[in-house]
Amino acid sequence: MPQLETATYFSQLFWLIICFGAIVLFSWRISLPRLSNLQKQRWDQIEGQKDLAALLRMEAESLQNACAQELEMARQQAQEIILHADYEIKLKLEQEKKRISQEMKDRIKATEKKFLQEKQKLFKEIPQISQKIAAQIIQKTLTQEPILDKSSKAVKRTEKIDV
Repeated sequence: MPQLETATYFSQLFWLIICFGAIVLFSWRISLPRLSNLQKQRWDQIEGQKDLAALLRMEAESLQNACAQELEMARQQAQEIILHADYEIKLKLEQEKKRISQEMKDRIKATEKKFLQEKQKLFKEIPQISQKIAAQIIQKTLTQEPILDKSSKAVKRTEKIDV
């Protein structure tokens, strides 16, 4: 095997050192600086994103606090609106109760007045009705012709006695 011949050791070692040196120089001068720059850019980008994330987190917290305050204010306003509407409804209800109560009182008074008029009208008609009834009773009991004058005198006498 040619790799194991001792005569070629020197040339193999020479080319090994040259290639190894070239790779080390290439890595040291070209690859490592590029990798270092890339690593630094990524690190800076990550740090920038961390800063941005912290800034966005603070902004989100402030927005959340602002939203919570707005929500609380909206709840308070809604509560005030509800209380105001409730007060207005109760006020209207009380006014409507008073109106209906007054209307019912007026109707009751009108009905009582109507009943009183009818009662007075009936009291005025009672003597005439009682005269007719008395005449009919007398006619049936005596089986004679009705005598309106006598029956009216009898009714008038009973009225005087009652009064």
